Amino acid sequence: TRGDPVLECMCGNVLCGRTDSKLPFFTEAGSFWTNSTTELLASGGEKGSQGRLRDRCNGEGYESVALIPLRADDAMVGLLQINDHRRGQFTPEMIRFFEGLSASIGIAFARRRGEAVLAASEETIRHLFNNAEVGMFRCRLDGSESLDMNDKCLAILGRTRGDVIGKPSSVLWADPKKREAMVETVKAKGRVDGWECSFLRKNGSIVECIASMRLSPEQGILEGSAMDISALKRAEAKIRMFSHQLIAVREQERRRVSAGLHHDLGSLTVGISAGLDAVVGDIQCGKTQEAVRMLKRTRKLFDQSVSRLKKTAIGLRPPELDVVGLNGALRRHFAQVAEARNIHIHFRDSVGRRRVPPAMATIVFRIIQEAVTNAVRHGRAKNVDVRLSAAKGKLLLVVRNDGIVFRKPVGNRKGLSHMGLRMMEEMATFAGGAFKITHGRAKGATVQVRLPFGTAVPGGDKGKKR
Repeated sequence: TRGDPVLECMCGNVLCGRTDSKLPFFTEAGSFWTNSTTELLASGGEKGSQGRLRDRCNGEGYESVALIPLRADDAMVGLLQINDHRRGQFTPEMIRFFEGLSASIGIAFARRRGEAVLAASEETIRHLFNNAEVGMFRCRLDGSESLDMNDKCLAILGRTRGDVIGKPSSVLWADPKKREAMVETVKAKGRVDGWECSFLRKNGSIVECIASMRLSPEQGILEGSAMDISALKRAEAKIRMFSHQLIAVREQERRRVSAGLHHDLGSLTVGISAGLDAVVGDIQCGKTQEAVRMLKRTRKLFDQSVSRLKKTAIGLRPPELDVVGLNGALRRHFAQVAEARNIHIHFRDSVGRRRVPPAMATIVFRIIQEAVTNAVRHGRAKNVDVRLSAAKGKLLLVVRNDGIVFRKPVGNRKGLSHMGLRMMEEMATFAGGAFKITHGRAKGATVQVRLPFGTAVPGGDKGKKR
């Protein structure tokens, strides 16, 4: 029932070790032999539990039969069977010779089987090596030869096996000093982990990698793995650049708010102070009517100061987003811009009653605010069309204008003239979306932003009740 063979004949006795050297047809080495199967069957000796002999060999005319076990490291690996139709073909010396021969055959058989298992293991390892998701390699520590690389490593380097195998590995390093430092470290510690290095691709470009390597000191061979982190490096550089731009924008905004407070509110405050001084002088002189008129003018200046403070506060954080929501905040903002700039803004919102999360609402408001500001201030547009819609898990916002063409720079970006475009793109990317701007041939521009709708914005709405 377990799949084990049922060996009831003499072959089974020998293979299973069921032999007794006290019986004349067994040897101390566990072999069976007879010079006459007819006489053995007639004697009845085979009827014992260890002497069971089926009449098949005898029925086929074999008289001399020898069964020699094949062993390797005390394990049974097979059976050597020698038959002859003639009687009296074996002697004890001949059986001992066959037993010695069987030992060699058993060792050879076990070695052959071991080689087959080893070959299968090597094939499995080679498959894992070639299909690994990280680059893997073997080379000489002195850099004189690349011994092996898997497909991923070759792809990272942009090379073929013929380009690298059997050729110096040191020439693949973009920075020889970095390689020298790696060699010294691996000699001292036997391995390196998380080593950042640069390699030369076949087309001459440089690929940034992080590698871990282990030294086999007896052979002087370096074995390791490498991952391409070029995209990560570019992302880190982009983050650093964006951080610098954020600092510049923040300082620019601070200067703008400071200038507004100083020039506008400062002059109004001086006017209020002067007015109050005049009121005091008129009252002291008994000029009641003049004092009342001055108080009214001073009250008007005070109201103007409060109005400008409100505008400054709204510019920093529109309270309408928290009070009337995204749609209402946008409509109020458009009304203010249209009145102040004498332009027409057409707004269509097909999102309906679907709720836009607060963090995403802030991003959408800021992007649209910046797009409209760019259209009016830099494009000198007279008509702006804003459309907000949602479909297939995406929030789509489109801002079109009929102003002059302003293009995103591709070269030096040190100035802040195009910072608005950059900020819109970075805000969209931060929210997991995509930013696109297109221009008309003669005039006009269209800003399109797609944002994931229904997913959390990184770092947004933490701790807020929903």
